Amino acid sequence: MKKFRCNNKIHSIFFLLFCTTSISTITSGCRMLRMAVPSSLQSQSLTLPIKRSIWNNEMDFGAYRVRDVQMGWTETHRVGGWIAKHVASSQRFRFSLQKGNDVVWENKCLVTRDKDVIKFRGPIRLKLTTQQKDSLHCAFSPNQDSAFFWELDLYQDYPQPAQGRLHNNDTRFGVKASHRVQDSEQPIFWLAGYTFDSQGRVLGAVDALTEGVVWLDRGLPPQQQDALASTSVALLLQQKLFSH
Repeated sequence: MKKFRCNNKIHSIFFLLFCTTSISTITSGCRMLRMAVPSSLQSQSLTLPIKRSIWNNEMDFGAYRVRDVQMGWTETHRVGGWIAKHVASSQRFRFSLQKGNDVVWENKCLVTRDKDVIKFRGPIRLKLTTQQKDSLHCAFSPNQDSAFFWELDLYQDYPQPAQGRLHNNDTRFGVKASHRVQDSEQPIFWLAGYTFDSQGRVLGAVDALTEGVVWLDRGLPPQQQDALASTSVALLLQQKLFSH
């Protein structure tokens, strides 16, 4: 679902403040948010808008097709009393990433969320999350070939932004959450997307605000592009799980 500056239920207060204080927004109408990426990436990347299915979690972008998306059951464990509880949740999912007729990546992921919750009961009932930690762990394998096995490990300890790494035996990319959008110097409240970097250079990114856009550096070897494409899909599916 697309997010607009003045039309989002969750963050309507933030939108109202922005729209009422921005003359340009009032005069030109509400604008769609788009994740900000470095100009160096924009100029030398494949820019691949994501087309999502309205019936399931499948999607297409560029030459890539995401198929056979399977979401497992959410497992939840609660420990504590009436007032304070520790809640641990986990869910597994898997998907295939197809590119042409030859390359098929089989990808498996595990999402976890641990949080401490305090409930206040009385005339006004409140539920306060005092601590929350999320993680995403994935295994990516092209054509079920263990020699080209990739792993994704992402962690977030709120309120810090999520960060982690995508790696195999030879190559490593940093994965970092971004809260920056185009045409704004200030970060936004919600997640804008993720960037993928190596040796100080951003070589890929995925937009999590709109239907989605994937950027992949043209100079990367095909297998590294495929690994970043798999990572992009896993991150988008994780966000969909956490948004429910």
